[in-house]
Amino acid sequence: LKKYSFSVVFSVIYRRILGFAGNLNWQCGSETLSKTISQAIVERDFSINNCCIDHDNCYDKQLGREHCDDILCACIDNATKPSDICNRENSPIFCKLVRLLGEEPYRQSAKKSILLKTSKSPQLCYLMIKSLK
Repeated sequence: LKKYSFSVVFSVIYRRILGFAGNLNWQCGSETLSKTISQAIVERDFSINNCCIDHDNCYDKQLGREHCDDILCACIDNATKPSDICNRENSPIFCKLVRLLGEEPYRQSAKKSILLKTSKSPQLCYLMIKSLK
């Protein structure tokens, strides 16, 4: 991961200098910096963006962080197969970053998931809050 750090940082800075502000529809990443880095790495490949949308949904459903990350990594690997260099270099970086930095976004998704469930059912809200105490 360290050998790619310079190229990722350089790419992000270079794109910022050129005025690249990111695509508002880009879903890979949990906040502005990680979205910018992920978008810089994969050159706005929307098949990869779909992988990220599915990954976010998996996190929201709390299907297990490792399970969700495994599915994302397989999806990205498959999406980058047409480009040997993307598949060999970018796909593993993207996967490692998700596995390395995914703990907090997964926890945040759990909170979001509880809010979504509780807004639909007041009884479920009471049970969820009671079980969290």
